[in-house]
Amino acid sequence: MTKSVILCVVLTIIYVCTYSEACTCNPEPTHPQAYFCGSGQGFVIKAKILKREGDNRNSMDVAYTVKIIQDYTRPGGRYYRRPSIQRIHTASDSAACGAYFRIGEEYIITGDIRNQYWSTNLCSWNFQSSQLTPYQKDALEMGYYKQTCGCVVRPCFNGQCYPPSYQNSCVLGPNDDVSCFFQHNSCRRQGNDCAWHTAACQRY
Repeated sequence: MTKSVILCVVLTIIYVCTYSEACTCNPEPTHPQAYFCGSGQGFVIKAKILKREGDNRNSMDVAYTVKIIQDYTRPGGRYYRRPSIQRIHTASDSAACGAYFRIGEEYIITGDIRNQYWSTNLCSWNFQSSQLTPYQKDALEMGYYKQTCGCVVRPCFNGQCYPPSYQNSCVLGPNDDVSCFFQHNSCRRQGNDCAWHTAACQRY
């Protein structure tokens, strides 16, 4: 066996071992407000994707250069009048939970910031702005999601459901339309407990 063949075999083994396990996200459905409320050490922004290139710090990652349009974690959902350029890092392959963005498109991007290093992944709430529902747009602009962090949306999972009166929660039953609540509603503080913001999606 020639050296070149041996090298190819070794590289193939390394690649297979690296990506043998597909990306695994939390299998339990996650409401958009949970991503927002989990951004204490992170970010929730609207940004335009400018370019994609290799990551100098990690050969397995890529870096997207983006122009931040709006930062929803800032007071009032700060708009950027002047270009604010930022590099956001992610794995280069979806099998390693890498996020993918189209150049020139605008996205809502969520992720973590550690030592000024911005990163995101396939499991984060990364969504094209043009595909947001009217309620999701309002929830971001008006701060609905940001005001919900004392409340938790709890859907049924694997046949297990929370009791309807579970404290500080909005509980979804087995017959509720989860996607409707995720796209058209949020769970907010009302008095001493939590309740759905609107009557959308609720059954009577």
